[in-house]
Amino acid sequence: MGKDITLPKISDDSDKTLGDIPSRNITAVMDIGTLEKNASVKDNADPTKIFSQAMMRYNTTLTQTMSLTIPSNTNLRAGDIIKCQFPRIDRSEKSDKDEEQSGLYMIKELCHFFDSSGSYTSLKLLRDTFGRKEK
Repeated sequence: MGKDITLPKISDDSDKTLGDIPSRNITAVMDIGTLEKNASVKDNADPTKIFSQAMMRYNTTLTQTMSLTIPSNTNLRAGDIIKCQFPRIDRSEKSDKDEEQSGLYMIKELCHFFDSSGSYTSLKLLRDTFGRKEK
């Protein structure tokens, strides 16, 4: 808290530290004018400013995953956003909602099962935030 950080040297005979050498190289192809004949060649975005943010956003999207099974619902599709409310699990007699686990989830994968004894839908859900946000 307030002190300068000194990074270790890469080797004993080198003056370079870990901060001098990149840990990841990100490359991309700018597709300016690939679809239109008279497209503008002016840059309209700088990918170097958004790549790291996009990677972090993708990683946080996969931080909370959940699998559950529900009665068959063939109206659900992968990519749909559903609102889930889960009961709080504790020793109290109240059936309050768990504010941390309840909320909006996106369906990552789903599978419908049908047989003679019944039918159900298996879901894999994910989300990128904690808690509920009502609209």
